[in-house]
Amino acid sequence: MKKIFFATIVVFNFSCSKIDCTKIEWINFEKKIVGYNGKPLTGKCKFFYENGDIRSKREYLKGNYHGAWKFYYENGKIETQGQYNKGKKTGEWKYFYNTGKIKQLSYYKNGEGVGVWQKFDENGNLYWGKNWGKKR
Repeated sequence: MKKIFFATIVVFNFSCSKIDCTKIEWINFEKKIVGYNGKPLTGKCKFFYENGDIRSKREYLKGNYHGAWKFYYENGKIETQGQYNKGKKTGEWKYFYNTGKIKQLSYYKNGEGVGVWQKFDENGNLYWGKNWGKKR
């Protein structure tokens, strides 16, 4: 029981450590590996517009894009949201117009497009669709 409690405290303290996201560095640009203080980054980062409004929220695991990613327009509306798993897009990705209306729905598995993708005009009308099928 003491070991579990200690591990919980260590994980909690690590997750609470503050990351200065302006100091993120590329360890390997081609593989999209990012670092912080010379080590692969694990944690959450927020990036801001010059006026202080949120531009994006991103998560990393051992330097890889991993977890929820969300981008915002300067007006505060969501621009893009989706998930990464070990550096590859996964699951549903949504893209929006700066009005907040849906622009595109896309699906990924291991970084490759799968399933039905749809694009919508600014009035919400479907104007393009494609079924990428299932990938392994």
